[in-house]
Amino acid sequence: MTDRPDGLLSADTELPSGNARILDIRADVDLPEVHFTPLPTGAPEAMWFHFQLHPSPALNATRIRCVLRYFENLLGNHPGADVHGMHPVYRTEQRDWTRCETIARHEREDGQIDASWEVPGDEGPVQVALCYPYTHAQLDQLHADTGEAWTVSGIGVTENGREIQRWYNRGGEPEGSAPGIYCLARQHASETPGSWVLDGFLRHMTEQGSDAPLIWAVPFADPDAVEAGRPGKDSYPWDFNRAWGSKLFPKEHIPEYGSHPMRHEVKCIQHDLVRWTSRCAPKLLLDFHAPVTRDASGIFCFLRDVENGNPNTAHAPWVESIHRHLDPEFLGEPDFQFVRSGRYTSRWNTARLGDFANLALDVPMVNIETPYARSPKHLFTRYAYQTAGRQIAQAVIAQCG
Repeated sequence: MTDRPDGLLSADTELPSGNARILDIRADVDLPEVHFTPLPTGAPEAMWFHFQLHPSPALNATRIRCVLRYFENLLGNHPGADVHGMHPVYRTEQRDWTRCETIARHEREDGQIDASWEVPGDEGPVQVALCYPYTHAQLDQLHADTGEAWTVSGIGVTENGREIQRWYNRGGEPEGSAPGIYCLARQHASETPGSWVLDGFLRHMTEQGSDAPLIWAVPFADPDAVEAGRPGKDSYPWDFNRAWGSKLFPKEHIPEYGSHPMRHEVKCIQHDLVRWTSRCAPKLLLDFHAPVTRDASGIFCFLRDVENGNPNTAHAPWVESIHRHLDPEFLGEPDFQFVRSGRYTSRWNTARLGDFANLALDVPMVNIETPYARSPKHLFTRYAYQTAGRQIAQAVIAQCG
Protein backbone atom coordinates (compact mmCIF):
# COMPACT_ATOMS: atom_id res chain seq x y z
CA MET A 1 0.00 0.00 0.00
CA THR A 2 1.26 3.47 -0.94
CA ASP A 3 -0.39 6.16 1.20
CA ARG A 4 -0.16 9.91 1.32
CA PRO A 5 0.46 11.31 4.80
CA ASP A 6 -2.84 13.23 4.60
CA GLY A 7 -4.76 10.00 3.83
CA LEU A 8 -6.55 11.52 0.83
CA LEU A 9 -5.49 8.90 -1.72
CA SER A 10 -3.70 5.54 -1.62
CA ALA A 11 -2.88 2.75 -4.07
CA ASP A 12 -1.91 -0.91 -3.84
CA THR A 13 -1.56 -4.13 -5.86
CA GLU A 14 -3.06 -6.44 -3.24
CA LEU A 15 -5.38 -8.33 -5.59
CA PRO A 16 -5.08 -11.33 -7.95
CA SER A 17 -2.82 -10.49 -10.91
CA GLY A 18 -1.74 -7.27 -9.17
CA ASN A 19 1.31 -5.59 -10.70
CA ALA A 20 2.61 -2.02 -10.48
CA ARG A 21 5.20 0.14 -8.76
CA ILE A 22 3.49 3.24 -7.42
CA LEU A 23 6.00 6.03 -7.95
CA ASP A 24 4.15 9.09 -6.72
CA ILE A 25 0.72 10.23 -5.49
CA ARG A 26 -0.25 13.86 -5.85
CA ALA A 27 -3.54 14.66 -4.10
CA ASP A 28 -3.08 18.32 -3.20
CA VAL A 29 -3.77 19.54 -6.76
CA ASP A 30 -6.95 20.29 -8.72
CA LEU A 31 -6.69 16.95 -10.55
CA PRO A 32 -5.08 14.30 -8.30
CA GLU A 33 -2.48 12.10 -9.98
CA VAL A 34 -1.11 8.61 -9.40
CA HIS A 35 2.21 7.92 -11.14
CA PHE A 36 3.09 4.26 -11.68
CA THR A 37 4.91 1.80 -13.90
CA PRO A 38 4.45 -1.95 -14.49
CA LEU A 39 7.05 -4.31 -13.05
CA PRO A 40 8.97 -6.82 -15.20
CA THR A 41 8.83 -9.36 -12.38
CA GLY A 42 10.34 -12.66 -13.49
CA ALA A 43 11.04 -11.46 -17.04
CA PRO A 44 13.08 -8.92 -19.03
CA GLU A 45 9.92 -7.30 -20.41
CA ALA A 46 7.40 -5.12 -18.56
CA MET A 47 3.86 -4.60 -19.76
CA TRP A 48 1.06 -5.92 -17.52
CA PHE A 49 -0.29 -3.66 -14.78
CA HIS A 50 -3.25 -4.10 -12.44
CA PHE A 51 -3.64 -2.02 -9.29
CA GLN A 52 -6.31 -0.29 -7.26
CA LEU A 53 -6.81 3.27 -6.02
CA HIS A 54 -8.49 4.19 -2.74
CA PRO A 55 -9.70 7.81 -2.79
CA SER A 56 -10.96 9.21 0.50
CA PRO A 57 -14.29 11.11 0.41
CA ALA A 58 -12.24 14.05 1.67
CA LEU A 59 -10.31 14.01 -1.61
CA ASN A 60 -13.31 15.80 -3.15
CA ALA A 61 -12.28 15.01 -6.73
CA THR A 62 -14.49 13.73 -9.53
CA ARG A 63 -11.51 12.55 -11.59
CA ILE A 64 -8.06 11.05 -10.94
CA ARG A 65 -5.30 11.03 -13.53
CA CYS A 66 -3.25 7.84 -13.95
CA VAL A 67 0.23 8.56 -15.29
CA LEU A 68 2.15 5.62 -16.74
CA ARG A 69 5.85 6.42 -16.47
CA TYR A 70 8.65 4.80 -18.51
CA PHE A 71 6.11 4.13 -21.25
CA GLU A 72 8.84 3.58 -23.84
CA ASN A 73 10.14 0.56 -21.93
CA LEU A 74 6.96 -1.51 -22.30
CA LEU A 75 7.04 -4.56 -24.57
CA GLY A 76 7.03 -3.45 -28.19
CA ASN A 77 7.58 0.25 -27.42
CA HIS A 78 10.63 2.34 -28.29
CA PRO A 79 12.07 5.81 -27.58
CA GLY A 80 9.58 8.40 -28.77
CA ALA A 81 6.73 5.86 -29.02
CA ASP A 82 3.21 7.03 -29.74
CA VAL A 83 0.29 6.04 -27.49
CA HIS A 84 -1.97 4.90 -30.35
CA GLY A 85 -3.44 1.48 -29.59
CA MET A 86 -3.20 1.95 -25.82
CA HIS A 87 -6.61 1.77 -24.09
CA PRO A 88 -6.44 0.55 -20.46
CA VAL A 89 -9.52 -0.42 -18.46
CA TYR A 90 -10.89 0.56 -15.05
CA ARG A 91 -13.60 -0.60 -12.68
CA THR A 92 -15.33 1.14 -9.76
CA GLU A 93 -17.96 0.24 -7.17
CA GLN A 94 -20.58 1.86 -9.40
CA ARG A 95 -19.60 0.62 -12.86
CA ASP A 96 -18.18 -2.52 -14.45
CA TRP A 97 -14.93 -2.66 -16.40
CA THR A 98 -14.75 0.27 -18.84
CA ARG A 99 -12.28 1.13 -21.60
CA CYS A 100 -10.36 4.40 -21.44
CA GLU A 101 -10.84 5.79 -24.93
CA THR A 102 -8.78 8.99 -24.57
CA ILE A 103 -5.08 8.55 -23.79
CA ALA A 104 -2.72 11.53 -23.58
CA ARG A 105 0.96 11.49 -24.54
CA HIS A 106 3.32 13.79 -22.67
CA GLU A 107 6.98 14.34 -23.46
CA ARG A 108 9.05 15.41 -20.48
CA GLU A 109 11.82 17.98 -20.76
CA ASP A 110 14.43 15.23 -21.08
CA GLY A 111 12.47 13.52 -23.87
CA GLN A 112 10.97 10.63 -21.88
CA ILE A 113 7.37 9.76 -22.71
CA ASP A 114 4.47 9.39 -20.26
CA ALA A 115 0.99 8.11 -21.08
CA SER A 116 -1.98 9.27 -19.01
CA TRP A 117 -5.73 8.86 -18.73
CA GLU A 118 -8.46 9.74 -16.25
CA VAL A 119 -10.64 7.54 -14.04
CA PRO A 120 -13.50 8.45 -11.65
CA GLY A 121 -12.48 9.85 -8.29
CA ASP A 122 -15.90 9.84 -6.62
CA GLU A 123 -17.08 6.26 -7.15
CA GLY A 124 -15.14 4.51 -4.40
CA PRO A 125 -12.12 2.26 -4.96
CA VAL A 126 -10.93 2.03 -8.58
CA GLN A 127 -9.16 -0.92 -10.23
CA VAL A 128 -6.95 -0.06 -13.20
CA ALA A 129 -5.44 -2.58 -15.63
CA LEU A 130 -3.83 -2.85 -19.06
CA CYS A 131 -6.74 -5.00 -20.23
CA TYR A 132 -9.67 -6.86 -18.71
CA PRO A 133 -8.15 -9.18 -16.08
CA TYR A 134 -8.83 -12.91 -16.37
CA THR A 135 -7.92 -14.82 -13.24
CA HIS A 136 -9.27 -17.86 -11.41
CA ALA A 137 -12.37 -15.83 -10.49
CA GLN A 138 -13.34 -15.51 -14.16
CA LEU A 139 -12.51 -19.17 -14.75
CA ASP A 140 -14.77 -20.13 -11.84
CA GLN A 141 -17.54 -17.98 -13.35
CA LEU A 142 -17.14 -19.75 -16.70
CA HIS A 143 -17.48 -23.09 -14.94
CA ALA A 144 -20.57 -21.91 -13.07
CA ASP A 145 -22.17 -20.62 -16.29
CA THR A 146 -21.52 -23.80 -18.29
CA GLY A 147 -22.85 -26.21 -15.66
CA GLU A 148 -21.81 -29.82 -16.01
CA ALA A 149 -20.57 -29.52 -19.59
CA TRP A 150 -16.93 -29.55 -18.52
CA THR A 151 -14.92 -31.80 -16.26
CA VAL A 152 -11.89 -30.19 -14.65
CA SER A 153 -8.89 -32.42 -14.02
CA GLY A 154 -5.40 -31.72 -12.75
CA ILE A 155 -2.58 -32.83 -15.05
CA GLY A 156 0.33 -31.81 -12.81
CA VAL A 157 1.50 -29.04 -10.50
CA THR A 158 3.54 -25.88 -10.91
CA GLU A 159 6.77 -25.10 -9.08
CA ASN A 160 4.64 -23.29 -6.47
CA GLY A 161 2.31 -26.26 -6.05
CA ARG A 162 -0.72 -24.99 -7.96
CA GLU A 163 -2.55 -27.58 -10.01
CA ILE A 164 -2.44 -27.20 -13.78
CA GLN A 165 -6.08 -27.58 -14.78
CA ARG A 166 -7.28 -29.22 -17.96
CA TRP A 167 -10.94 -28.88 -18.93
CA TYR A 168 -12.59 -31.49 -21.14
CA ASN A 169 -16.07 -32.18 -22.47
CA ARG A 170 -15.33 -35.87 -23.12
CA GLY A 171 -12.47 -38.07 -22.01
CA GLY A 172 -12.27 -39.99 -25.27
CA GLU A 173 -11.28 -43.63 -25.45
CA PRO A 174 -8.20 -45.59 -26.53
CA GLU A 175 -7.80 -45.23 -30.30
CA GLY A 176 -10.97 -43.13 -30.33
CA SER A 177 -12.28 -41.72 -33.61
CA ALA A 178 -13.97 -38.52 -32.38
CA PRO A 179 -12.39 -35.36 -33.88
CA GLY A 180 -10.26 -33.76 -31.20
CA ILE A 181 -9.28 -30.13 -30.54
CA TYR A 182 -6.75 -29.14 -27.86
CA CYS A 183 -6.64 -25.54 -26.59
CA LEU A 184 -4.04 -23.67 -24.58
CA ALA A 185 -3.86 -20.14 -23.17
CA ARG A 186 -1.60 -17.98 -21.00
CA GLN A 187 1.79 -19.41 -21.91
CA HIS A 188 2.56 -15.71 -21.40
CA ALA A 189 0.66 -14.81 -18.24
CA SER A 190 -0.24 -11.20 -19.10
CA GLU A 191 -2.02 -12.08 -22.35
CA THR A 192 -5.56 -11.86 -20.99
CA PRO A 193 -7.23 -11.25 -24.40
CA GLY A 194 -6.36 -14.87 -25.20
CA SER A 195 -8.28 -16.02 -22.13
CA TRP A 196 -11.37 -14.02 -23.04
CA VAL A 197 -11.32 -15.46 -26.58
CA LEU A 198 -10.91 -18.99 -25.20
CA ASP A 199 -13.78 -18.22 -22.80
CA GLY A 200 -16.07 -17.50 -25.76
CA PHE A 201 -14.77 -20.56 -27.61
CA LEU A 202 -15.63 -22.85 -24.70
CA ARG A 203 -19.04 -21.23 -24.19
CA HIS A 204 -19.95 -21.89 -27.82
CA MET A 205 -18.74 -25.47 -27.62
CA THR A 206 -20.86 -25.92 -24.49
CA GLU A 207 -23.95 -24.93 -26.44
CA GLN A 208 -23.23 -27.58 -29.10
CA GLY A 209 -23.53 -30.37 -26.54
CA SER A 210 -22.73 -33.81 -27.96
CA ASP A 211 -22.35 -32.33 -31.45
CA ALA A 212 -19.17 -30.52 -30.39
CA PRO A 213 -15.79 -32.07 -31.14
CA LEU A 214 -13.88 -33.63 -28.28
CA ILE A 215 -12.34 -30.58 -26.57
CA TRP A 216 -9.47 -30.57 -24.10
CA ALA A 217 -8.25 -27.17 -22.87
CA VAL A 218 -5.61 -25.84 -20.47
CA PRO A 219 -6.87 -22.32 -19.62
CA PHE A 220 -3.71 -21.30 -17.68
CA ALA A 221 -0.45 -22.83 -18.86
CA ASP A 222 1.39 -20.72 -16.23
CA PRO A 223 -1.03 -20.36 -13.32
CA ASP A 224 1.68 -19.17 -10.90
CA ALA A 225 2.41 -16.13 -13.06
CA VAL A 226 -1.27 -15.47 -13.74
CA GLU A 227 -1.98 -15.24 -10.01
CA ALA A 228 1.14 -13.17 -9.27
CA GLY A 229 0.56 -10.66 -12.08
CA ARG A 230 3.85 -11.42 -13.80
CA PRO A 231 4.09 -10.39 -17.46
CA GLY A 232 5.31 -13.80 -18.61
CA LYS A 233 6.91 -12.87 -21.94
CA ASP A 234 10.43 -14.33 -22.07
CA SER A 235 10.00 -15.31 -18.43
CA TYR A 236 12.87 -16.71 -16.38
CA PRO A 237 14.35 -19.22 -16.48
CA TRP A 238 12.81 -20.01 -19.87
CA ASP A 239 9.95 -18.63 -21.93
CA PHE A 240 7.05 -21.10 -21.86
CA ASN A 241 6.59 -20.98 -25.62
CA ARG A 242 10.29 -21.64 -26.20
CA ALA A 243 10.46 -24.58 -23.78
CA TRP A 244 8.99 -27.37 -25.90
CA GLY A 245 12.02 -29.63 -26.37
CA SER A 246 11.16 -33.33 -26.44
CA LYS A 247 12.51 -36.81 -27.09
CA LEU A 248 9.52 -37.21 -29.40
CA PHE A 249 11.08 -34.97 -32.03
CA PRO A 250 12.56 -36.76 -35.05
CA LYS A 251 16.23 -37.35 -34.26
CA GLU A 252 17.43 -34.91 -36.89
CA HIS A 253 15.57 -32.09 -35.11
CA ILE A 254 16.66 -32.83 -31.55
CA PRO A 255 19.99 -30.93 -31.90
CA GLU A 256 18.00 -27.84 -32.89
CA TYR A 257 15.07 -28.16 -30.50
CA GLY A 258 16.44 -30.09 -27.53
CA SER A 259 15.41 -33.42 -26.10
CA HIS A 260 13.69 -32.14 -22.94
CA PRO A 261 11.16 -29.42 -22.06
CA MET A 262 12.66 -26.51 -20.15
CA ARG A 263 9.64 -25.87 -17.90
CA HIS A 264 7.99 -28.51 -15.72
CA GLU A 265 4.52 -27.20 -16.60
CA VAL A 266 5.31 -27.71 -20.29
CA LYS A 267 6.31 -31.30 -19.56
CA CYS A 268 2.93 -31.88 -17.88
CA ILE A 269 1.08 -30.43 -20.87
CA GLN A 270 3.20 -32.44 -23.32
CA HIS A 271 2.26 -35.67 -21.57
CA ASP A 272 -1.39 -34.62 -21.67
CA LEU A 273 -1.15 -33.87 -25.38
CA VAL A 274 0.25 -37.35 -26.02
CA ARG A 275 -2.61 -38.77 -23.97
CA TRP A 276 -5.10 -36.70 -26.00
CA THR A 277 -3.76 -37.93 -29.34
CA SER A 278 -4.25 -41.53 -28.17
CA ARG A 279 -7.92 -41.01 -27.24
CA CYS A 280 -9.34 -39.21 -30.29
CA ALA A 281 -8.66 -38.37 -33.91
CA PRO A 282 -6.51 -35.27 -33.23
CA LYS A 283 -7.36 -32.45 -35.61
CA LEU A 284 -5.92 -29.16 -34.30
CA LEU A 285 -4.11 -27.36 -31.48
CA LEU A 286 -5.18 -23.80 -30.75
CA ASP A 287 -2.92 -21.52 -28.68
CA PHE A 288 -4.47 -18.21 -27.58
CA HIS A 289 -2.11 -15.22 -27.21
CA ALA A 290 -1.91 -11.43 -27.41
CA PRO A 291 0.77 -9.40 -29.26
CA VAL A 292 2.83 -6.43 -28.03
CA THR A 293 1.35 -3.63 -25.91
CA ARG A 294 -0.01 -1.23 -28.54
CA ASP A 295 -0.67 -3.58 -31.47
CA ALA A 296 -3.86 -2.32 -33.12
CA SER A 297 -3.78 -4.36 -36.32
CA GLY A 298 -6.59 -6.76 -35.38
CA ILE A 299 -6.80 -10.50 -34.73
CA PHE A 300 -4.31 -12.56 -36.74
CA CYS A 301 -2.80 -16.04 -36.82
CA PHE A 302 0.79 -17.09 -36.22
CA LEU A 303 2.02 -20.34 -37.70
CA ARG A 304 5.40 -21.80 -36.87
CA ASP A 305 6.17 -22.29 -40.56
CA VAL A 306 4.77 -21.12 -43.86
CA GLU A 307 5.60 -22.12 -47.42
CA ASN A 308 6.36 -19.17 -49.72
CA GLY A 309 4.45 -16.95 -47.33
CA ASN A 310 1.39 -19.19 -47.24
CA PRO A 311 0.11 -21.89 -44.86
CA ASN A 312 0.89 -25.46 -45.89
CA THR A 313 -1.87 -27.89 -46.82
CA ALA A 314 -2.28 -29.08 -43.21
CA HIS A 315 -2.88 -25.58 -41.86
CA ALA A 316 -4.51 -23.69 -44.75
CA PRO A 317 -8.08 -25.05 -44.32
CA TRP A 318 -8.14 -24.15 -40.62
CA VAL A 319 -6.72 -20.66 -41.13
CA GLU A 320 -9.07 -19.95 -44.04
CA SER A 321 -12.09 -21.09 -42.03
CA ILE A 322 -11.11 -18.93 -39.04
CA HIS A 323 -10.53 -15.92 -41.28
CA ARG A 324 -13.87 -16.44 -42.99
CA HIS A 325 -15.84 -16.72 -39.75
CA LEU A 326 -14.33 -13.76 -37.87
CA ASP A 327 -16.22 -10.47 -37.92
CA PRO A 328 -14.42 -8.10 -40.33
CA GLU A 329 -14.39 -5.46 -37.57
CA PHE A 330 -12.10 -7.71 -35.53
CA LEU A 331 -9.59 -7.94 -38.39
CA GLY A 332 -7.06 -5.58 -39.93
CA GLU A 333 -7.29 -3.46 -43.06
CA PRO A 334 -7.86 -5.21 -46.42
CA ASP A 335 -4.10 -5.42 -47.10
CA PHE A 336 -3.40 -6.78 -43.62
CA GLN A 337 -1.44 -10.02 -43.39
CA PHE A 338 -3.76 -12.36 -41.48
CA VAL A 339 -1.25 -15.21 -41.41
CA ARG A 340 2.28 -14.64 -40.14
CA SER A 341 5.16 -16.96 -39.46
CA GLY A 342 6.55 -17.52 -35.98
CA ARG A 343 10.16 -17.74 -37.13
CA TYR A 344 11.72 -14.51 -35.88
CA THR A 345 14.72 -13.77 -33.72
CA SER A 346 14.06 -14.43 -30.04
CA ARG A 347 16.01 -14.66 -26.81
CA TRP A 348 15.33 -18.40 -27.03
CA ASN A 349 15.36 -19.77 -30.57
CA THR A 350 14.33 -23.18 -29.36
CA ALA A 351 11.30 -25.43 -29.68
CA ARG A 352 7.88 -23.82 -29.52
CA LEU A 353 4.48 -25.41 -29.19
CA GLY A 354 4.12 -25.24 -32.98
CA ASP A 355 7.29 -27.29 -33.45
CA PHE A 356 6.12 -29.89 -30.95
CA ALA A 357 2.68 -30.08 -32.55
CA ASN A 358 3.87 -30.23 -36.15
CA LEU A 359 6.95 -32.44 -35.81
CA ALA A 360 6.48 -34.53 -32.65
CA LEU A 361 2.70 -35.04 -32.80
CA ASP A 362 2.07 -34.47 -36.53
CA VAL A 363 -0.92 -32.26 -35.69
CA PRO A 364 -1.49 -28.76 -37.14
CA MET A 365 -1.31 -25.89 -34.68
CA VAL A 366 -2.65 -22.32 -35.01
CA ASN A 367 -1.68 -19.47 -32.70
CA ILE A 368 -4.46 -16.87 -32.34
CA GLU A 369 -3.14 -13.36 -31.58
CA THR A 370 -5.72 -10.90 -30.22
CA PRO A 371 -4.80 -7.27 -29.35
CA TYR A 372 -5.01 -5.84 -25.83
CA ALA A 373 -7.31 -3.06 -26.94
CA ARG A 374 -8.31 -2.57 -30.55
CA SER A 375 -8.34 -3.36 -34.23
CA PRO A 376 -8.36 -0.51 -36.78
CA LYS A 377 -12.18 -0.45 -36.64
CA HIS A 378 -13.13 -1.83 -33.24
CA LEU A 379 -12.39 -1.20 -29.56
CA PHE A 380 -12.60 -4.62 -27.91
CA THR A 381 -14.96 -5.24 -25.02
CA ARG A 382 -15.09 -8.51 -23.10
CA TYR A 383 -18.18 -9.43 -25.12
CA ALA A 384 -16.30 -8.77 -28.37
CA TYR A 385 -13.44 -11.02 -27.26
CA GLN A 386 -15.94 -13.74 -26.38
CA THR A 387 -17.71 -13.23 -29.70
CA ALA A 388 -14.42 -13.74 -31.53
CA GLY A 389 -13.94 -16.96 -29.57
CA ARG A 390 -17.42 -18.13 -30.54
CA GLN A 391 -16.69 -17.40 -34.19
CA ILE A 392 -13.42 -19.35 -34.02
CA ALA A 393 -15.38 -22.25 -32.49
CA GLN A 394 -17.83 -22.06 -35.41
CA ALA A 395 -14.89 -22.14 -37.82
CA VAL A 396 -13.42 -25.18 -36.11
CA ILE A 397 -16.74 -27.03 -36.13
CA ALA A 398 -17.22 -26.23 -39.82
CA GLN A 399 -13.76 -27.56 -40.64
CA CYS A 400 -14.28 -30.70 -38.52
CA GLY A 401 -17.34 -31.41 -40.64
